[in-house]
Amino acid sequence: MFRLVAEEGSSGRNIWEWCRKVNLVNKSGKDISLSQIYLMLHNPYYYGEFEFPVGSGKWYIGKHKPLITKKLFEQVQKKLVFYPRSKWEEKNFIYKKLFKCASCGATIVGEDKYRKLTSGNTNYHIYYHCSRQVDYNCNEPYLEEDILRRQIVKFIEKLDFNNLNLSERLKLDLENFTKTKKEILILNNIFSDEEINLTEYSRYILRDGTITEKRNLITGLNLEIYLHNKELVLKQF
Repeated sequence: MFRLVAEEGSSGRNIWEWCRKVNLVNKSGKDISLSQIYLMLHNPYYYGEFEFPVGSGKWYIGKHKPLITKKLFEQVQKKLVFYPRSKWEEKNFIYKKLFKCASCGATIVGEDKYRKLTSGNTNYHIYYHCSRQVDYNCNEPYLEEDILRRQIVKFIEKLDFNNLNLSERLKLDLENFTKTKKEILILNNIFSDEEINLTEYSRYILRDGTITEKRNLITGLNLEIYLHNKELVLKQF
């Protein structure tokens, strides 16, 4: 899998199609999802190291035998970073119609923009903004997709997990994520009673998940979320 990316330039979706052709499945006997493939390709565990807790900057050498070299892992990371978007992906705005405008109540939609640089290269960006279906003159500012993604994490960090009415789909995804994480830690003789962490799961899905998984995360919160001055809020102003 790693060599297909490093040596043949295969994308995550190419790997996903290859897994289906060779009948490679996960431990549950189900097809490996695209998000699981990206999780594996970005996971340093396979060359023998892991970070615990995630995001702490504390790295450890695992007791397991590495499956790949660190050099191969780094080659894969470089390849994944520079994969160009397909036109299909460009037009599938991840967060369209998931939020409402706090100024007028209309839905938030996506728009892509290309800008020619003096170097001759072209910059591509996705922005989200009020659809202006309620108020054509609405002045709610535009927000770049990467900034919106960070705002979603920031918004979720402030939520009280115990008081959320999560969808059954999101509950199951959270349980599977936590179970997988604990299995990896146990393999390295690290035992933790850490409960389900919605913020950590959100960071992972918003970074490596599929469009469907990212949308399921937002809709699974069962909350009416508004965009106000480039920040996500719960109530309309």
